[in-house]
Order: sequence, then C-alpha cells, then structure tokens
Amino acid sequence: MFGLYVGNTSACIAMLKDDEVQVLVNYVGERVTSASVEVLDNERVVGVAAKAGPNNSGNVIIHSKMCLYPEGIAANEIEGYCPVVVEEGHSKYVVDVGSKKIIVTPKEVVEEIFRYLYNIANSASQENGDANAILTVPYHFSQSAKEEFCEAAISSGFNILQVITDPSAAVMAYENLENESLPRKFVVYRVGGSSMEVSVGVITGGMLQILKSVYEPGIGGDALTAVIFEYLAQDVKMRMQFNPLENSRCRMKLYKLAEHSKHILSTNSLTTCCLETFYNGMDYCHTVTRSRIESLISPVLTQLTKPVWEILEDLNMKADDIDKVILCGGSLKIPKLQKYFKDSFPAAEILNSISPDEVIAVGAAKQGSCHIECLNVPHSILNKDIAFLDTSLYYKVKSSNSFDSLIHRHTVLPVTITKTILLEPEDDDDLNAVVEIHTFGGGKSYDLLKEVVVPKKDLAGKITLELSVDAEGAIDCKVCE
Repeated sequence: MFGLYVGNTSACIAMLKDDEVQVLVNYVGERVTSASVEVLDNERVVGVAAKAGPNNSGNVIIHSKMCLYPEGIAANEIEGYCPVVVEEGHSKYVVDVGSKKIIVTPKEVVEEIFRYLYNIANSASQENGDANAILTVPYHFSQSAKEEFCEAAISSGFNILQVITDPSAAVMAYENLENESLPRKFVVYRVGGSSMEVSVGVITGGMLQILKSVYEPGIGGDALTAVIFEYLAQDVKMRMQFNPLENSRCRMKLYKLAEHSKHILSTNSLTTCCLETFYNGMDYCHTVTRSRIESLISPVLTQLTKPVWEILEDLNMKADDIDKVILCGGSLKIPKLQKYFKDSFPAAEILNSISPDEVIAVGAAKQGSCHIECLNVPHSILNKDIAFLDTSLYYKVKSSNSFDSLIHRHTVLPVTITKTILLEPEDDDDLNAVVEIHTFGGGKSYDLLKEVVVPKKDLAGKITLELSVDAEGAIDCKVCE
C-alpha cells in the first residue's frame, strides 16, 4: 500500500508494509523528488536530472500541477523554464526540441511524475501485483481537476483506492483519530514552492472535518528563493562589476544557486555559494549566513503568515483555541518559520517531527491501513455519506440566564444523549418547569428550537432529558422516567 503526494515543485511516495510506514528513496537516493520534467525528442527526464540540464534550454517544465485548472495557472513564471500557453481556457506547453515543437499538456507532465513514482514503488515492493495507493489532492481542487489528477495516477499504473485532501493526510500522519474522544481543533499550514495553503479543522469522535481552507497562489518558497537570488545578484554586481540579470545563462545559474542555498540554510547556519567559470572565465564564491538571509526574507514571511490569522478571524477563533499545528512543505524547514508558529500558538502542540515535505505522503500511506482488510469488499458497501450536526446545541432552564452545552457541532449523526438538569427553586405560582433547547451558529444570539414543559409535581429538583438527532437533523426530546 502506497501514499502518493505530487505537488507543484516536489513529489513523495511512502509505503505501508507490516504496519510500518517508510518513505521510499528515488534512483539518486533522495526521499523527495523534484516535480520537474525535461522534454526531449524521444525521452522524458524526471526529477533532479531534469533541473540539472542546460541552464537556458527552456524545455524543463515545472509547476504543472497547478495548471490542471485554469484559475491556478502561475502568473509568476520563472525564466529559463518552459512557459505556459493558455488557449480557450486550457493550458499547454509548447516545447522547442531541436528543430521542432512538441505540445505537452499539464496532465501528461503529471503522468510522467506518477510513472516515475510507480517505478520506485515496484522496485521497493518487489511485487508484480496491483500498486494499491491512496492519492492526495489539494483541498481547493475542482472536481474536474481531481478527476484529471486521479486519471494521471491510474494511467501510470497505480490502483487508486481513495482520494483524500492534502490537509487531511497531514493530520493522519500524526493522529490516530479513533483515540480522539474530545473535539480537537487543528491548523494545517503548508508552504509549497509556488503556493501556500492554510486549513483549519476539527477532530470529533474519530471523524475529521476541514472547517475552512484558504489557498494563495503565487506566494510560496519561490518567493523566498527570489529574495536570496536578488541578494546574490547585488553581490555579483558589486564584486564582479557586471549585471548577471542581463545574461540569461548567468541569471539561470544564479537562480539555481539561490534555490540550493535556501535548502542548505534550512539546516545549516551558513553556506558557501560557488559557481565555477560563472562569467568570462571568472569564478563566483560568496559565504551566506542564515541570520543575514532571515533578515532579508522577513517581509515575505509576513505575507506567508497573514492568511493564518485571517482564516482564524473568519471562524471566530483565537490562537488559544487551536490544539495542534501541523507544518507541511519544504519551506517549513526554515527555523524562523518554525519559531514563529511556536511563539504564535503557545498553547498548541507544533507537529513537525516528520519532515514537512514528506508528511502528506506519510499520512496517505497510514490511511491505506483502513483499506488493507477491505480490498475485496464491494465499493458500494464502503462508499457511504456521513451526516454531521452543523451547529452546536445548548440548553437552559427558562427561569435561568445561563446556557450549557448539550451536543457539539460536527457530531456524527444520528446521535442520542441523556442529560440530567438540576432545577433551581422557583416561584410557587409557577406550576411547570420549562427547559429550552437552543442552537448557536457563531452569531451573537442563541436561537430557540424547542421547549420541554414538565409539571413540577412530577419532579424532585431535577429533570433527565433524552435528546435524539436523526441523520436528517430532526430533533426529538423527551423526559426520562
């Protein structure tokens, strides 16, 4: 059983075997594969080998996943890579290969990446049977984009058993949902290469629900790379007396150096940036410290973290309401970003023990354990819609001004509970005790749903109610004898 994650800039595959999950390495020993494809005349090269090609060839395709849907096409194309062409709402790549042009669609590019992962899976499992897999997709993907993405995985050889969202997979990498009896709120924060996403959800009674997700294209790890690139370009101008931005070859080499430096500085306090025969036979060498780069990227970090607070405000939540924060994406290896979340959510558990660029694939593989014993069960039996309570229920005694909780929002339906309510002494003229059932959907007032009236002569200072909510949301309330 495999867990699959293919992003705009990286891809990862994890395998579940004997109840253990391991991330598989590719053919060059890397646990994470670059989601880059170089288009040649009779060949497609995937991964780091594609990006290591000629510095200004223009036949290397990146960010293909976001081009599966029209509104996701990147506006900030990176020079040196194959540009996107949009015609009648559909995107494609026109690649110059020798003396001819080759038309390639984003789906074909994604399929090449999945085929690369499929070969890794076959080598690791040493089996010729079906490569059963759980596939992750972005929460914001349209239905048509999900279908294209899934079709690409199936065409490459995988047998897709389930499609789950990226934030759900991230939670599953850390959480055993069956052990969560009390509601737990979480934030999944992902920074990819060309986009970022913030999702807020809740785990209740073994069920996981995403309350809201915000996707921001055009701002991600590439923005951090651009800051380092500009810093190095200014250093080249000063020390070598020429502008590297005016030379396409030098510009591309410097950008790749900036990208490499960003990865090194996420784990080391300094790195030495070197390019041999960079310009006119001259070498370029410069030592960059993490503290220097952190000071330069501060404005970008502010942009990256702003959506977190916007989504919490929309949900009427505060940082103290969050129990867990899960960090995803290679950029979350940056110590300054990790420290930001530790300081901003002091009451929450910051989950980053699994490498941020592997966590989604690991979660997908863990989800596969639910399917191993069910592979021969008809899909019609497993595929069931589950109803949730869409608002919390509260009660109050009519003579009181205080509200108390009955059933939490997002509880799986149908549900039945009993509640014993203590009654306060009332006026002797009041012959009945009245208990009110209210909803509260996040506004400023409670809404009355139902009243339960019980003659006082039948009571002994307390009342026990049985409240039931069926799968359609209909409420029934009665007094227990």
